[in-house]
Amino acid sequence: MRFTTGILTAAAALLAITTAACGSDLTLPNGDQTGSPTGSTGLTTLDSTLAAGGIGRVEIKLFPGEMVAREFHVEADDDEEQLAGRVTAIDPAQGTITLELGGLVVSYGDGTRLRTDDESHESRANWEAAVQARLAAGGSPLVEARRNPIGASQSPEDAAFAARDVRLEDDDDDQKIEIYLDQDNVVSQGDGSIVIRVLGLTIEVNGRTRLFDDKGGAGNGGGDDDDNGGDDHGSDDD
Repeated sequence: MRFTTGILTAAAALLAITTAACGSDLTLPNGDQTGSPTGSTGLTTLDSTLAAGGIGRVEIKLFPGEMVAREFHVEADDDEEQLAGRVTAIDPAQGTITLELGGLVVSYGDGTRLRTDDESHESRANWEAAVQARLAAGGSPLVEARRNPIGASQSPEDAAFAARDVRLEDDDDDQKIEIYLDQDNVVSQGDGSIVIRVLGLTIEVNGRTRLFDDKGGAGNGGGDDDDNGGDDHGSDDD
């Protein structure tokens, strides 16, 4: 579905509501969050990109248990897209994991690089066993799944995500999506909200969402600056 009134109009309404509800706190980062929270600047940047017929890269962090954006970041270009979500099921025969993230199914195969915090090149059998063990123990292990950008923004209803790299994490981190969008993914709505349809998921950006423009931030290209384990799991060099 192609939006008709433009993201900027919806963003202006969204920001008016957010500012009234949150006051000056809108321009402050959460906790140790880095970046440049700038109110409308991020969505203005995205709007300009889409209006020119291009695509823009965003990071969307979700509230726990909700398909509502806690943070919406406009980001610089990067050489990968990624998901972070908690696993609810694994099917080794099919090579799929199902995420709590809207029930999204991520596929992997023998060519996928599989990692744990202890092993950067884990065998498929050992990796699947590690995921199954955590599920059997009642856990919902967090994974980061990465792929190369597909070259054009994916259809909003297409839920396919074939991972070239999946890391099983020990951290209790945000569930998030980092992906390229075009006009077909973004729907302007009333009531001060923006609805994004991506990977078959419907995500709302509303008055509870923090808006950031990281596109011009020094050293912030959507990379792994939070990876403190010494293993750059976004790279295939090691």
